[in-house]
Amino acid sequence: MNARTLVPCLSLLALAALPACSDTQIHGLEAELVVDPDHLDFGSVSVGAVETRSVRLLNAGEASLEILGLALRDGAPSLAFAGTPGRLGPGEETFVTVSFQPGGEGSVSDVLVVENTETDAPVEVPITASGSDLPPVPGSPDIYANPAGWSFGPVDVGQVFSAAFDVHNGGDGDLLLDSAHLAGDVAFTLSDGGGLPLTIPPGGEPTRLVVEFAPYGVQEFVTDLHVLSNDADTPDLVIPINGEGADVGSDGPVAVCSVSPPAAVQYDQLVWNGTASYDTGGRPIVSYVWTLSARPSGSAAAMTGSGATRTTTTDLPGSYTGELVVSNDLGQTSTPCTTTAVVSELELGDGPVAVCSVSPTSAFPFDTLTWNGAASYDPDGRPIVAWTWTISSFPTGSSAGLTGFGTNRTTVTDLAGTYTAGLVVTNDLGQASPPCYATSEVTPTEDLWIEMYWTHSGDDMDLHLLKPGGSLRTSGDCYYSNCTGGGLDWGVSGVTSDNPRLDLDDIPGTGPENINIVAPYSGTYTVVVNDYPGSVYSSSNPTTVNIYVAGALAASFSNNMLGGENWDWFVATVDWPSGTITPF
Repeated sequence: MNARTLVPCLSLLALAALPACSDTQIHGLEAELVVDPDHLDFGSVSVGAVETRSVRLLNAGEASLEILGLALRDGAPSLAFAGTPGRLGPGEETFVTVSFQPGGEGSVSDVLVVENTETDAPVEVPITASGSDLPPVPGSPDIYANPAGWSFGPVDVGQVFSAAFDVHNGGDGDLLLDSAHLAGDVAFTLSDGGGLPLTIPPGGEPTRLVVEFAPYGVQEFVTDLHVLSNDADTPDLVIPINGEGADVGSDGPVAVCSVSPPAAVQYDQLVWNGTASYDTGGRPIVSYVWTLSARPSGSAAAMTGSGATRTTTTDLPGSYTGELVVSNDLGQTSTPCTTTAVVSELELGDGPVAVCSVSPTSAFPFDTLTWNGAASYDPDGRPIVAWTWTISSFPTGSSAGLTGFGTNRTTVTDLAGTYTAGLVVTNDLGQASPPCYATSEVTPTEDLWIEMYWTHSGDDMDLHLLKPGGSLRTSGDCYYSNCTGGGLDWGVSGVTSDNPRLDLDDIPGTGPENINIVAPYSGTYTVVVNDYPGSVYSSSNPTTVNIYVAGALAASFSNNMLGGENWDWFVATVDWPSGTITPF
């Protein structure tokens, strides 16, 4: 990128005029990116001809900014640009040259995208153009230069730098270059005039002009390179050039570094600080390079962060030394500055303590249990960084789990029985606590509760409950087809408490399934399990049925289901209201 300085530094007199009051506020310097023009319109250009336009990028602020990238968003093949990313100091500018060479008729549009450190989003410069079938006017040259402008930036007094400019003919006629000259400060000289006068035919090779910059003082220098030609639109092509004379001085930048705390304890965080660094000539510090030059043997500690400060989390006792080298905007570097922190060994305590609970401690099927570990602590005051919950024991056949993250977990119960979960907590040193256990008892509220589960997945077992006098797969049978969530009217018509309800019907897994009645009407009920046909698992599959009466487990039955697909296992009868269970 080619930057050109336009705005001088703030006057020292202006700074001196600031009031010396105790409440004077000093605000941070800010950059400001100005793009001119904010839209490029090439108009109508003959097919095969080349037209060029320039976009000026100016830093009108008081702090540096970076042009991070330049691109044509849509990559239109008839458009091209010349320009490179780079740094723009306060008052510096750069030029991006955009050329249009239509390959056919029709409109062309694209966007020049300028990524930078100043604006939250990339700056976009819309581009519009159109190709025309009208031939170019014979003998019509079009002059343009690449680059379209140049800034030498800071150059030490007594040094000589040069810049090259290629002058092109983008038209359809011969470009007659007459002469080139500089109009500005004598610090600039035209060291190579390109052999002018000469003629560049359409599409011919460009000629190169070279300008040298030799500053003779610490100040801003500005000139313009004029190229005279027969281009009717631009007979005098002006290329702006500037530079800055710098007094590097003998000392350059000075690195000043410190670490806090200088005496630390193992696992503490060290903060390395280089903000006090400066340049003896008053130039800005633009780079802070920190390295962890020494650390205890076996340590894996590192520096993290950016800019003038870094951080290190210590892991072993011993000495930690940070080294800082700073650079100014002229590329001068300081001698290294070193600072050391001494870290003593941490005496480890007994580690953290897990404190756990569950709510409610007495629940019903399908209630949500909340496991809480927020009261866990470390007696030495170290932070708890991990809460690891595990299932200690849930009822056999339960598919319930632990969900959530952080200190708490939740469980939606599915079977009656005892639910116990364990908690282990870990502090920031990796010490783990002994486990803590919490338990909740889940008891059905229904007078009759029947649950079933099996061993191997992929085998769809179905639970059936026949009412007194009922038969399988009729309205006298509560099963998946007619009873999921209720739907049958047994006993006294219109009374819901004596009706059956299938809460769970599991097909691909291992259950559980359950059928319950809040208050059964009198008679003998029959419990049946059917091995539903068509499932992928056809081998023996141990299946369990638990029958609860008035909230207590009254009987449990198991069967290997050797009868095969579509086999009915008649499990037991339940007499009501006696609650007598008779197995088949």
